[in-house]
Amino acid sequence: MSYNELYEHKRSDTVKWVLTLIAFIVVGVLLAGLIAGWFDKKEELPAVETEQSTVADGGMSVAPVSANGIRLMAAERVSDAAVSPQAETSYTITATIEPASARQNANWSLAWANGSSAWASGKTVTDYVTITPTEEGSLTATLACVKPFSEQVVLTVSAMGNAEKTATCTVDYQQRLTVNSLKLGGGTLSTTSCGFKAQVDETHTMEIDYSYSEGTIPYLGTSEDDYNEFICAGIAFTDEFMAAYNKANGSGEDLTKRMKRVNVSSEYAHTREVEFTDGAYGNTVFYLLLDGYLTDEVIAAMRTAIGEIGEENVFKVGIFKTDNAISSAYVECDTWYKLGLDLNTVYMATESISVNQSGVVF
Repeated sequence: MSYNELYEHKRSDTVKWVLTLIAFIVVGVLLAGLIAGWFDKKEELPAVETEQSTVADGGMSVAPVSANGIRLMAAERVSDAAVSPQAETSYTITATIEPASARQNANWSLAWANGSSAWASGKTVTDYVTITPTEEGSLTATLACVKPFSEQVVLTVSAMGNAEKTATCTVDYQQRLTVNSLKLGGGTLSTTSCGFKAQVDETHTMEIDYSYSEGTIPYLGTSEDDYNEFICAGIAFTDEFMAAYNKANGSGEDLTKRMKRVNVSSEYAHTREVEFTDGAYGNTVFYLLLDGYLTDEVIAAMRTAIGEIGEENVFKVGIFKTDNAISSAYVECDTWYKLGLDLNTVYMATESISVNQSGVVF
């Protein structure tokens, strides 16, 4: 090997060692940075996102709104056996403390969002809403609504190991509707007995008297489509009548669940006229529920069905809120009022009359 070849070989080996050393240094710096960053991260509690979902059932609704080292989550309603018999609505609230190696105990408290408001002033929050940990320091608790309230409540949970670490959620109550009375044609409708029998080809006036409970959220709001909600009375055939009618109607079209809607939440008068006529304009009770006019075949099937199930078991009326009075979609209501139909009026209108003789001579 010549001197030049030996020199080039040594220089090549030197360059390789230098490059290898630089690579080791770079890798070492990166590893050191990662390790340092990992330890720095372990010294702080991880950021916790606020739960955005709102749980609502009955009147009370719960919405976690802020978290500082603790996360809150509201679950479905717990069983009645787990809460006071006086409780109207209840939820299981769960707090999560991170990291898992931190002390896993918490304190729970309730307060009015604005204790000096006209409604809350002088009132004790726990007379309306209670929070009961599963056991002292537990991360789970039962939130119960004892009675309606009109000032927002704030639930706060703090970590026993570090009181500065807290999470809060707001507790609201949506107003409930109380129907004081419902009348049709001057008769008071009842949930247990028939207070009125409608008549074919008549227009009867419906009148409702209602009130709202206490609440932080109005009973009426806006729908998902941004339309204003209103209180609606829905008139539907009873299941018994539909079954009897469909049996009597033979090969005719069967009745299905439909509803005649009546907006009764006018600001000035909670009254509306309800047409039980043949449906010349397509917006009467019979036209909507029968999906057509009162033909001879329909009248015959109705008379047979009413004869079987009775005049007092033909209609039912439910009250609900909606943003659409035009739809005939059926709504299943918690409470139904009884409404009958006078069989003596269920016949076709007279169109003509004739006799078999033009004259008689004695």
